[in-house]
Amino acid sequence: MKKLNYLTCILTIFSAWSCNYHPDCCVLPQPSAVVTAQRNGISWADRFASGSVSSSDTLSISAVSATIPTPGTINKVDTLNFKIDYINPGTYALKGNDAFYGMFNNGTLTGYKIDNTYNNIIVITGYQRLSNPYSTVPDQVRITGTFSIVFLDPKSPSGIKFRNGSFYVLVPYL
Repeated sequence: MKKLNYLTCILTIFSAWSCNYHPDCCVLPQPSAVVTAQRNGISWADRFASGSVSSSDTLSISAVSATIPTPGTINKVDTLNFKIDYINPGTYALKGNDAFYGMFNNGTLTGYKIDNTYNNIIVITGYQRLSNPYSTVPDQVRITGTFSIVFLDPKSPSGIKFRNGSFYVLVPYL
């Protein structure tokens, strides 16, 4: 019994030492994209988000949120999508079809177009290449930014406002 106690003590110390001297062993991977905002003053966050960059430097981000009132049922699904041509970090105006908001609520799909009278913008605040020299996985780029977008809503003269928005997306380095 005494040997079992010593063995348990040694294993516990070794485990604690291992995570203290190798902190990356316990870090969970980040999701490939995250989008958050205030939609009409209420916190909005994605349940799933993805992003991509084309060879012509077009950044596309899609975020989907869902309201689940009871387990196993989905009452409302909404999606926010935007696409911009970019070169460097900076401020980019959104017009026309650069952004789209859609809502699937109780079997009905409603799409909302961007309000071109508002100063809809995306600000790319960071573009960081994440090098991975010890793996066959290609390098990635972490793109971060903020956004403010208003969509036309025939039911509300003030529209649907996404303010204080922020995002990050991990995309393959091209």
